[in-house]
Amino acid sequence: MTTATIESISPDPWLAQGFYQRAHEFLRDGQSTGLSAAGRQVLLHSAALAACDAVLAINGRQVLGSEGGQVPEAIPQETFRAREHLEPRMPDHMSL
Repeated sequence: MTTATIESISPDPWLAQGFYQRAHEFLRDGQSTGLSAAGRQVLLHSAALAACDAVLAINGRQVLGSEGGQVPEAIPQETFRAREHLEPRMPDHMSL
């Protein structure tokens, strides 16, 4: 297992919007009854990861080296305030 790191980037509402949209697509697909339970689990897990990436991107963070890795330190509290930043920049049909 490798160690992942959280890097600072410029807050990027468009990158966050892309991740947010992808999370919604994974969530919609993961709710399909035509898939196996394992397939739905993978899609719903992907939705959670994409949503986390959206939160990080709007707060100027990204995770590097996460393939098989883990982030040893806690994510700063401001990362969890994404909603107040995302909503004003999102089209109405994509608001939280």
